[in-house]
Order: sequence, then structure tokens, then C-alpha cells
Amino acid sequence: MKLTGEQALARVTRHSYPGADEIDSAARLAGPGTLVTAALDRALDPSTRRLSFALVSVIHCLGMTADQRDRLQASWRSQKDPLSIKALTLLDILLTDGSVEAVRLARSLPAAQARAWLEGGSFLLHQLHAKRPARLDQVMQACAARAETRDPPRQRPAIPAGMHRVYRVTATLVDAPQLTTREFLLAEDASWDDLHDAIQDASASWERDHLWAVYQASRIIAVGDGSGVAGPQACVADVVDTGKRQFIYRYDFGDNWKVAVSFATKPLLQAEAWERHLVSGQGAFPPEDCGGIGGMYRLTMKFRASDGNFAEGYEEDWRWNPDAFDLAAVKARFDRPRCG
Repeated sequence: MKLTGEQALARVTRHSYPGADEIDSAARLAGPGTLVTAALDRALDPSTRRLSFALVSVIHCLGMTADQRDRLQASWRSQKDPLSIKALTLLDILLTDGSVEAVRLARSLPAAQARAWLEGGSFLLHQLHAKRPARLDQVMQACAARAETRDPPRQRPAIPAGMHRVYRVTATLVDAPQLTTREFLLAEDASWDDLHDAIQDASASWERDHLWAVYQASRIIAVGDGSGVAGPQACVADVVDTGKRQFIYRYDFGDNWKVAVSFATKPLLQAEAWERHLVSGQGAFPPEDCGGIGGMYRLTMKFRASDGNFAEGYEEDWRWNPDAFDLAAVKARFDRPRCG
């Protein structure tokens, strides 16, 4: 009985984790090349946002022709967000393909993609490790070398003479008992480390005493210890300009503060040149080591109960007013004009 590629693929994808026997059986009924072509058609369809394990297993187990590999690589390069789940899965297929081209590709990857692939702990590696360990080792070594480098700045539209491009950023403490937020401008060449410094200084309470990280959805973008998909020294704009504008900044993994960071849809052009510039704010960020959101609630309730008079017995270290925010005073420490 001869099957079409789609019919054979349907047989395989009935199983969430098909084994080699199921894939080989379907390939005999449709032909290996036909089955792989059907899998590629499904994988590269724009409506397919996340590739299933079964779909990728077909491509891996049966292998690709040079034309099929070129087609897959063209689609991977055309992904608008190179760090999306689909882009990284397409990259995973290419890198674990076992071909010489896979090693060449690994050596040419952007540093952020190489880090993302390594940190993702590729779920397909076990399938090929026994077959082509030497080639796979070369791919991983090449990716590790690329991950240690820093990507060159992205080319952005020219800026009119006398103007400067900045991002408008809003940082709001998550789950706080009252609105606690800051709005500031950040230069377009700012790094994730610069964003961390800006949030710390805008808070007027935190003192850089703990580890921090920035997340986009479930992906770790940057961590204060130097890791993350992009890394703390990478340019914020390289991620923001792909359309990703909502992030979570975590600070102090014990107290576990979370700040929702939002970038305006488009950067601003203005005559004034700033590294960073505080625009507005509301509410006081909590003091260091006060016990997280629960501690912030307790301090707030204590302040409200004392009517702001800090009654006798009030902890000396926690004489904290949740409503206190002096814009002029914080601006004096926060604002940094760009020199030159």
C-alpha cells in the first residue's frame, strides 16, 4: 500500500514520541524523501509556530538532501525573531544534522543564538550522540566559542543631524501594595547591565547587593553573573528592535523582587542627548532585605497604622514611607547627559 507524504506523516505524528521503528515503517510506505518533504512542509508552514518532537524526529532519523537542507536553512535565516522557539528548533535540526555544513553554521552563528542553543539543552542531542559524536562535539565546541564573543551592533536607520535616539521605559514593581513605578529614557546603545543600573538608581532604595536577571517570557535574556541568551553587556536594542518590548527584571532571588519593564513601541528622537533621564515616578521602592512582597505589605500596614509617625517600637531599619518619592532628588542622582 503506497501512502502520500501527508498520510505517512499523519501515521508518525499520532505518537508524541515516535521511535525509529514507526518512522521507518512510514518511510517504507511513502518513501523516505517524500516523508521528509512532508515533514519540512509542515515545519516551515508559517502557521506552525512550535515544532513537535514527532515532526523533528522524522527529519532527524531519515536525514535531508542538500536541497532540503538549503530550504530549511533559508527558512531559519528568514525568522524575524532569531531567539524564538521555532527559530531555535530549526537551528537545532541544522546543527545536529551531522553534516560538515552544521559545523560551518555553528562557527558563523550570532553569539546570542549560540548561547540560546547551548542554554536550551537541545532535547534532540541524545538521538544523534551515538551516531555522530565527533561531528556533534565539533558543533558544540564551535557554539561555545561563538557564545563567548560579542555580536557587533545592529545597523539601525540613520538619525537626523542634531538628534538622538532614546527608548522610553516604564518599570513597575509587580504585586506591590500600591503603585510603585518609574518612567525614564534610556540611550539606544544601552546594555542590559545599563538597564539594571537604571532600575537600581531609579528605585532610590536598592543598592546592587544581590544577583539580578532579565526575562522575556520564559527565556533568560541576561543575568548579572554574565550569562543569559544575550548577556549583560549586549545591547538592549538588539532584542527590543525585534518587537520584544515586555520584560521581567528580577532582583534578589531571596526576596525575589519582580519589576515589569515595558519599552515604548517606537524609540524617540530628541535634541537632548541623554545616557538616561528620569521622567516620572510614583511610590517608594521597598528597602533591601525586608522580606520580599510579604515584608513590603507588612511595612506598609505598619506605616499606615502609625499614621506616618513611626510609633515607639518601630524597627529603626524600616522607617520607610511607602508613598515617599522625591522626583527632583532622584533625578539629581539618576540623570546622565551624554558627553561629546
